Amino acid sequence: MPLWQVSTEAPRALIENAVAAFEEGGLPPPLSVSMFEAGKTAWRLDLLYAEEVDLARLSESLAAFDPDLTTLAFHQGPLPDENWVAKSLENLKPVRAGKFFVHGAHDAGKIPPGVIPICIEAGEAFGTGHHGTTEGCLAALSLTSEDRRPARVLDLGTGSGVLAIAAAKLWRAQVTASDIDPVAVKVARENTKVNGVQSLIRFIEATGTAHAGIRARAPYDLITANILARPLRKLAGDIAALLRPGGCLILSGILQDQAARVEAVYKGHRAPSQTRLTYGEWVTLICRKA
Repeated sequence: MPLWQVSTEAPRALIENAVAAFEEGGLPPPLSVSMFEAGKTAWRLDLLYAEEVDLARLSESLAAFDPDLTTLAFHQGPLPDENWVAKSLENLKPVRAGKFFVHGAHDAGKIPPGVIPICIEAGEAFGTGHHGTTEGCLAALSLTSEDRRPARVLDLGTGSGVLAIAAAKLWRAQVTASDIDPVAVKVARENTKVNGVQSLIRFIEATGTAHAGIRARAPYDLITANILARPLRKLAGDIAALLRPGGCLILSGILQDQAARVEAVYKGHRAPSQTRLTYGEWVTLICRKA
């Protein structure tokens, strides 16, 4: 059966709001969500589904999240019936980020000495190390390791589990990893087995931070949240409350022109930004709780 791609183009602010709507849940869940620049003023949103989508229902759901999203005009069409995972692996090269070397199984023989290898296959969950946000978070974890050894880590929006696996391998820490997408949780759990850290990571399917399993392990020494600027701002108080005094936050999914607003919100919750890393147009923040 072919996959179906649903697409739209609009100013970046609208596309970001649409992506945030899918992050919040309550919409027809796609297999993947991607946004990228499509011109000087336009951005494109691509959604991948296993079957044809009711575009009217999709538009109604987005309008309930933000009435401005009613201006988005979606179109869809089937993609050729190909093995997209295998096809993506043709050009998916290993990534060196800080102390980490993220690779697919097909590159297991190329691991250089002196790195922490993480095997992540291209699949149905975000996070192979190739996106600027993931690369920034891995670099931030490496920097943090120079003066910290957290025992309890929370990874919000774990995706493929790459950051949870990185923390487990780097510190042998007990990691709680959550995602709103059950497919991501399943994929991430499999990735921990491939990387031999399944005993160190507990996965939870949850939206936000209210799940009892997340709160039960608080306070955390370190929290990573590679999501988007809007939910990062919305969840700032809850995230900061889960962090112990002196603990560290690694935040990403933030475009350069959004960074100052995110920093201001977390400063208001006594977790000011200490370091800003930039990879392409994406920013990763390292914050410390007072």
